[in-house]
Amino acid sequence: MPAIRSLCAALLGLAACAGASGAAAENTNGSAVHLVHGTPAGHAYTNHYENIDPVADYPAGAYLGLRCAPDCELVEDQLRVLRQTIDTTDGPAPGLLLKSAGRSLFLVRGIPGLKKGPVRTWYVNKRFRFPDDERGPDRPWTASQTRSFDIDGMPLSMTGAFSAAKDPECEPVAQCPDVLRVAWEYRLGDVKRTLAVVTTNAPELGMPLPIEDFVVWIGDLDGDGKPDLVVRPQDRSDYLEMQLFLSSQLAAGQPWRPAARFYFWDPMRYGC
Repeated sequence: MPAIRSLCAALLGLAACAGASGAAAENTNGSAVHLVHGTPAGHAYTNHYENIDPVADYPAGAYLGLRCAPDCELVEDQLRVLRQTIDTTDGPAPGLLLKSAGRSLFLVRGIPGLKKGPVRTWYVNKRFRFPDDERGPDRPWTASQTRSFDIDGMPLSMTGAFSAAKDPECEPVAQCPDVLRVAWEYRLGDVKRTLAVVTTNAPELGMPLPIEDFVVWIGDLDGDGKPDLVVRPQDRSDYLEMQLFLSSQLAAGQPWRPAARFYFWDPMRYGC
């Protein structure tokens, strides 16, 4: 996965990744679909731990931004990638700032036939507003969570299948914390897929996002009349990862891969 990643440093005796982890837009199907979180304030990226200039994983230029107020529509927007000095946990460093003209739920480009105007939408997560929503889960994960969405009378179910076990590489076992695992499972009719799996080895530092925050948007971007998804498969709440799943790329008997990804970690924040 292309990314701008920081190296890890010791923090409070734990392995901690300091500063900015960067963008990651992996188009596994070879297409040129790009997904970006759009905000005029911008998202800063830097490779200061590797002491090299960062590379923009998200191309500048024309995008369509999804805005829902309350109905959802795609509007024309521009993504600027500005090279400038970025403040980090270790001081100023060369970096990039990604800025959009307006604030959108997300920016997207590269989907064939995509054009501005109303977008068929079945669900919008009104809780989502990064970075203003940097709150932890409403409750710790102790069991699986399921939520159903109405897709023209057919239920789409999303389940966070929860499990906990000791790390097999940790010894002595009695002193080892549980490794928490959440597998995000999608089901619509006879179609069932695991979209993502997140784990955490240090629950005291953060928990995977709850079902209320995992799904950002369900609608039809590719025009086939079937639901596309934007989701947040994150093991904690203080960064932003978004993935776009297009129904037109769902093949029988094959894993459903994201068409595009977006990743951001604030370079002024330590993380683990």
